[in-house]
Amino acid sequence: MSEPALPARADALARRATMIVRIVGGIVGAFVIMNGVGRLTVGDYGALGIGGGGENPWEQANPAEAVPEDGVLSGPAGGSVLGIPAAEVPEGRLLEIGSVGGERTPYVDVDMTAPYAVGSGDVEYTDLLSLGWLDGDRPTVFFPGEGDVEIWFDADEAWTTTFGPAEYTPAVGGANTGQGDEILLYEGEGLSARAQHEGEGSFYVLLYQEEDDYDYPIIDHGIVDEGLTWSAGSAVAIVVESDGDPWTITIHEPEPAPTPSSTGSPTPSPTDTSAPAESEE
Repeated sequence: MSEPALPARADALARRATMIVRIVGGIVGAFVIMNGVGRLTVGDYGALGIGGGGENPWEQANPAEAVPEDGVLSGPAGGSVLGIPAAEVPEGRLLEIGSVGGERTPYVDVDMTAPYAVGSGDVEYTDLLSLGWLDGDRPTVFFPGEGDVEIWFDADEAWTTTFGPAEYTPAVGGANTGQGDEILLYEGEGLSARAQHEGEGSFYVLLYQEEDDYDYPIIDHGIVDEGLTWSAGSAVAIVVESDGDPWTITIHEPEPAPTPSSTGSPTPSPTDTSAPAESEE
């Protein structure tokens, strides 16, 4: 395999390094939260810093509100909450909070209250589902369920993005192909897939499920051939971020149970109960 051109490879490596630093920042931030210290955030160029004012938004007595209006969602620096009654949740199997961009990309951490804890008034860290963070290049998606929705934001500066039903492609068992960015929604019985990518550009894959933290199994570039897995009992949104090179997500579905006619076992012949024929004289 030939090496990619130097500028393209350098750019891909730089993006990959920045993303890895951000993920490490998220992991460290989660550890810090669980130990009662202020949240760590990631600023420009992957720099780590303390954000959100030190108090988690779900711990604040009167958190600021993230305001949705005409498909636009905005929030202040620090902590805020988006609360939507069930009757006002936008229609759609999957909802999307868009990317945040501009000359300086804000870091916005996103957590969703698990359905059983919405409206309890006493949300703990263990009641949250991590949705990752709002990034400059990709959306964050979630399954709204059938009840009220409660989402928490912690940002290092004021931010604005889009909000509404996600545009997705229904995924099927077997090969799902594409180029560039795409969201696949799979609702079958398969629990694993193979992700393959061609070309020299970046290739990122994220997984979102209905009652689980998001997962970021692939952060790579160039030729990629890696496995994906997810939990049973829930649909999965597969968010692909690519520089435009071809990719394939091959979903493995369980083999159908064999039927008696397809086992290859011979069918026993019925017992012959007729009387023996009399011989002719």
